[in-house]
Amino acid sequence: MIDFQMVKAFTGNSSDGSAFPASLFPALCASAPLRESSPSHCGSLASQFDCVIAWPHFDQNPSAPTRHQPMKTIPLILLLLSLCHPWTAFALSPVDLTCEYRHNPIGIDAPSPRLSWKLEATQRNQAQGAYHLLVASTPELLSAGTGDLWDTGRVGSKQSIQIQYNGLPLEPGQTCYWKVRVWPVAPADAPASPWSAVASWEMGLLDAANWKAVWINDGKSNPAEDADFFTPDPAPLFRTNFQLERPARKARLHISGLGYYDARINGSPVGDPCLDPIWTDYSKRVFYSTYDVTELLNSAQGPNHCLAVTLGNGWYNPLPLRMWGSRNIREWLTTGRPRLIAQLEIELADGSHQTVASSTAWKVAPGPLLRNSIYLGEVYDARREITGWDQPDFDDAQWQHPAPAQEPIGALVAQPMPPIRITRQVTPTSLTEPEPGVFIYDFGQNFAGSVRFTLQAPRVPRSTCATENCSTPTAASTRKPPLADRSKVNPKKTRPVKSSASGIRSTLPPHGRAIPTSPRAHQPKPISHTSPFTHSAMSR
Repeated sequence: MIDFQMVKAFTGNSSDGSAFPASLFPALCASAPLRESSPSHCGSLASQFDCVIAWPHFDQNPSAPTRHQPMKTIPLILLLLSLCHPWTAFALSPVDLTCEYRHNPIGIDAPSPRLSWKLEATQRNQAQGAYHLLVASTPELLSAGTGDLWDTGRVGSKQSIQIQYNGLPLEPGQTCYWKVRVWPVAPADAPASPWSAVASWEMGLLDAANWKAVWINDGKSNPAEDADFFTPDPAPLFRTNFQLERPARKARLHISGLGYYDARINGSPVGDPCLDPIWTDYSKRVFYSTYDVTELLNSAQGPNHCLAVTLGNGWYNPLPLRMWGSRNIREWLTTGRPRLIAQLEIELADGSHQTVASSTAWKVAPGPLLRNSIYLGEVYDARREITGWDQPDFDDAQWQHPAPAQEPIGALVAQPMPPIRITRQVTPTSLTEPEPGVFIYDFGQNFAGSVRFTLQAPRVPRSTCATENCSTPTAASTRKPPLADRSKVNPKKTRPVKSSASGIRSTLPPHGRAIPTSPRAHQPKPISHTSPFTHSAMSR
């Protein structure tokens, strides 16, 4: 209901000139019935008054009490008018823009990326009848309504997913900004929705010619005999130093490492992936990832920088285990020595460019990770840690130069899905000690992840950690010897354990309950224990 007395006034009764045209009043009347005391015909009302304004109503006697206290109501009336106007509240709007199924991705190598959006409706039974896409090279051009890369104009289509880019050819590293508006199917004369929020995507390295980096490895050969695969083979550490004379405006690291890699710049981790790259048939394609490392470079003190990478075996250099008792997995997979390719593209503040690419000029040395396997986990000797090896002031004069990786593999392709990440931390629900030196941590659930624990221990003892999927401490305490000591059988999967103790870390599977085993007279007692929970970061 609208109280007519609150909005009517004769021309000139207002001293502040607050008024709106009487021609708008019929729309107001049509949308909300007036009280019985008000005129019933909006058109005749508009003709009686030159304007309708928001001014408080008084009786002819100014001193008489009034039903309405003086107040300005223009904001209220304008709000009511906006709600009544048929095209002010749009029934359909594009939201949640994605490129190749990701939000504002970087490192896209599809020459014609696919664009998608969702539709939000304020009314039932709404459908898109047309769209208009703008793609620009700068945010300023897009804001001005100029799509210098692609302007589709109005396209009569209900399609809102996988709209293939069909504009000017795109260059490696180019950033594209885009937005979209839509029209509903009905009515035919409905205006377009407002433009969506601005989204973007950034191109990666589009083909082999864009790669200045080469694949490198530690220069060693894999054993000729199966038994020798189970002897220590330290994971290689790769590093290179470089200088930047000016701050970085934009820096992108394109990197892949087989089987897995852990990259760092000036000692800080690059991104937050776990077990990257995603496993593929390496004979056909190998995924690479692109990271924004601008802040990592600009946060450094001074012009000197270090790019450092640790490689793991993963699925590229597995142990010769007999699956199902007969099949050697190395004979069914594309295998070789762990290998690395990395290309850091830097745009400096003055517009100049600098590239840091993996080559045989880098340095390599064996690290403290003595053994690592998808199935048998890790053996980590903390006594072999090399302090500061991933810092720019480290002296690597005694390190060796890597060798070019020679084993044939497939083409490098931008990784098309989000990586595996740590998504949450879980803590044990109970701790028991069924026998001296053996501690059972029950996490109360199965999970994919790793275990992080802190020990108070001298430098010499060895700590062994394994897991079981069992419901009672008795079943866990009667388990077989640690998995790391059983190279002749087909063990359960294991994953890395990280420890702050000086000693060896070993054998942790990706799920289950953590059980430090191999009791000794000096077995250290864990004082804390948590587990990072890992899985694909794809939205659900």
